Amino acid sequence: MKRFLTVFLYLFALRLSGAWPRDPSLAQLQDGIAKRGIAKVADELNHQVAPDPWDSIEAHVETGTTAWLDLARQLRPYTDAGASVGLENAVALALPKNPTAVLKILGIDPAKDFTVQRICSIEAFIEVPEGKLSSHLRRAKAAVDQVSDPHLQQTRQACLEVLSRSMNPKVGPRK
Repeated sequence: MKRFLTVFLYLFALRLSGAWPRDPSLAQLQDGIAKRGIAKVADELNHQVAPDPWDSIEAHVETGTTAWLDLARQLRPYTDAGASVGLENAVALALPKNPTAVLKILGIDPAKDFTVQRICSIEAFIEVPEGKLSSHLRRAKAAVDQVSDPHLQQTRQACLEVLSRSMNPKVGPRK
């Protein structure tokens, strides 16, 4: 019982201090957003040094779960450079897992949105080892090709074109 009380008090103190756990749940983040707003939550995440919650958030986004992708879309305009790149990479890695949900969160403003150019090109795949990159691009292209939502056809086509250029080294060399 004493240990439970200690853990409870520690977690309560973290919440009061605005600190996030290393692995915040979707419910915790959504609750924080509901209470304090997306800008404040993103600011807290951006300025927290230890424990750093971004690796965990990115890992959840990478699963392709629609709710985590939507959270990434909400956070994107408020992230600093490092978090923006990490989230872009996670969204790009989610592309073959849930292409419809990924295409739905793409926008046109690179300052605040995930864009077709960044998510569907090799630019976003910073953490995919060179040997696995072509396999990942093929899986992503095959998954995007299967998207049938009529509202996403323009985005789907743009993503397929960017993926095709990324897969052809003569047209889109890796930087």
